[in-house]
This record gives sequence, structure tokens and C-alpha cells, in this order.
Amino acid sequence: MKKWPLLIAVLSCFVLLWSCSGEPEGEPEEEDLCEGIYCSGHGSCRVSDGDVVCDCKPTFEAVGLECILQCDGGVDEDGVCDYWVLPAGSTQWEGYSFNPESNDENAPTRPVYAAFAFEDFGVAFVVTRQGFHPFFPETQEWGPTKAYSEYDPAFSADEEIRWALTERFDPREDADDPEPIFGSYIETGAGEISRQWWRRYNPTTNEFETMYFGEFHVDNPFEIEQEFRENRPVIEETRAFWMGPPRDEWVEFNICLFPSEIYRVYLTATDVFLRDSGECWNFADSKIPLDEWGPFVPGVYEGVPPMELIGGAFLYQEDLVLFRGE
Repeated sequence: MKKWPLLIAVLSCFVLLWSCSGEPEGEPEEEDLCEGIYCSGHGSCRVSDGDVVCDCKPTFEAVGLECILQCDGGVDEDGVCDYWVLPAGSTQWEGYSFNPESNDENAPTRPVYAAFAFEDFGVAFVVTRQGFHPFFPETQEWGPTKAYSEYDPAFSADEEIRWALTERFDPREDADDPEPIFGSYIETGAGEISRQWWRRYNPTTNEFETMYFGEFHVDNPFEIEQEFRENRPVIEETRAFWMGPPRDEWVEFNICLFPSEIYRVYLTATDVFLRDSGECWNFADSKIPLDEWGPFVPGVYEGVPPMELIGGAFLYQEDLVLFRGE
């Protein structure tokens, strides 16, 4: 009879050792609680006091177990951002505002008429009613505003600024100056009059230098051959455009016998238009709907900006940046 208490004591020790050697069945370890929870791909899962939570990246806010895009302040009553960035290879737009509390006094105000970037020099310019705002995409900081007169004394914000972009002019083999020229191109217009401004950018002095100015009456501001006019976007519907080298993962197109290594992308609220910028200067045979246009399709990713509000855009190190116009 005395053996039973001893046997019970031994079994109790085994039970105690087993219970201390691991988690009781039915209560998973903390890392297992985060299995399958990806926080929308913009944060990391962790367990806090037994609850699963998401630690989100900047500009994203935890809503349940999702990281939802949030502008960093200064948005309107509808929560619309001032500019959006689609990083290379990403499927999520990042939204920002011009005047969050952490920003500086150099940030612009809406609307943005145009934008263009000098990637080789790490700077972009955002055109607003106040002037040309230097923008540094890698740090998302703003430099002191440059007045319109610094671009050209005759340039006025009162003109209807249609768009702007950066041009790189590579020297000919027989050129005296072996260095490429980096210039900006801005087109303005009112009615049938189109004005084109070309200015060389000098990164040493951070100034624009005179290159070319032209004014003419034109019923086709894209200056393409008559037979290709049906392929161009309607000028009133064009929100922004930018230049960049062709990338097969965006969309394959070959509209010239000898296509160039640079093309232009024209963006409307619903479609993308591609134009070769080489010897033929023609548009692709048909427009490309946003929901069918490669991995940079603005219309199919989370946090997509409202395309009808876009007023300027540029490509910087394969990141697409869109600015709010209206």
C-alpha cells in the first residue's frame, strides 16, 4: 500500500517535467501566430501581450492586420495626397504631402503644372504658380524656390503650362564639346499658339542657360506626321508625360524601322500613349489602357492616385513620381 504514494509522486514529476519542456498543446508559439500575416507587404507582424499586431512602414497605418497607405499630413478633406511614388518593382503606391509638420518651408503648394528630373545630378524641378521648386527624390527634401525669371525672363506662370521634361543631348563624334548637354523642355499654350522653351541646366551653378525658344501657331502640338495623328492623345486629356529608356517589362513596342533608345510616355486618366523619340517621332499604333500596361500600371496597384488629378510626372531611377495638379 505504501508503494502507491511513491508511484504517484514519480508520475507527477514526469507530468511536471513534460509541462515545462514545451508549450501546452493548443497554444502555439508566438512566431506561429504571425504565420501567414504579411501586413499588406508594408510592415512586419509581431505579438504584443498575446495579440498579433502590424508594425507598418512610414506613410502606412495599421488598420487591423493591414498596413494602409496614409499621406503624411496636409491632405484635403478627401484624404488625397499631393504626390505619389511607385518604387521600382513595387506594387504599392506611396503617398506624400507637400507640407507635413516635419517638412520645411521650401515645400510647394498645389497645383503642380509640370515636373522634370535631372537624374544624373540627383535633382528634379516641380513647376507651380510660385516658381520652380528643386526637389531631391532620394531624400524627398525641397530646395529654395527658383523664380520664373531665373528660367527665362519672359516665362510666366500665367501661361497654360502643358508639360515639361528633361532632355539629354549627346554630342556628335565631331563635336568640340565631348560632354552631353542636359536641358529642360517646357511647352505652354493658349488656344492655337504653342510656345516651346528649351533651357540647358548647369549643375555647377544650379542655373538654367538659354538654348532655344520658339513660338508658332499649330493645330497639332505633338508635331507628328499627318497619318499618325489618330494615335496621339487628346491634348486636353493629357495629364502628364515623362521620358525614359524602353523597358521590356513595361511594354514591348516597335513603331519605327530604327527605334530610338528613348521614348516618351503620355498619361491620361485612363490610358497610356507611347511615342518613339528617335528618327520617326511617331506614336504607337494604339493607346494602352492603364490596366494592361506592364508592372508600372498606375491603375492596378494599391493606393493608386486619382489619374484625373495628375499635373506632372517624372521617372527617377526607375521610380515613377506623379504630382497632383488640380
